[in-house]
Amino acid sequence: MRLDTIRSITNQRGAAAMEFALVTPILLLIVFATIEYGWYMTQCLVISNAVAEGARAAVKAREWTADSHDTEDPIRFANTALTEALWTIKDLNAGHIHIRIIPADEAAPRRISVSLIEVPYRPITGYLGKTMLPETLAATSIMAFP
Repeated sequence: MRLDTIRSITNQRGAAAMEFALVTPILLLIVFATIEYGWYMTQCLVISNAVAEGARAAVKAREWTADSHDTEDPIRFANTALTEALWTIKDLNAGHIHIRIIPADEAAPRRISVSLIEVPYRPITGYLGKTMLPETLAATSIMAFP
């Protein structure tokens, strides 16, 4: 009987290495997916906050106030604040940025719309592929001068 226990111990010599080899790809998939989705969420938050910051800067421009003698361009203010807030996106061009002033009407006061459209998403790992993550991101912020 003692011989059987010795044989069963020696037969399990490579079991831990085999289990590790089977579990490692699944664990790496979970780790890389977590990193990639974290980066995707960071990009979404940065873009959303950037358009909000651009609209906020445009509303602060003196052009909006009627009694101001020296006017400031709200579109230029919005563009500057927007590009400064995009700290994770370096290859942004003017085609992605859309800023326009919406005139007042009976239903709403004058507003500014700051949008980023079709901003290319660059994954960190590339592990998940294009089927699980979008290729472009977009965000819009509209603010009115009270």
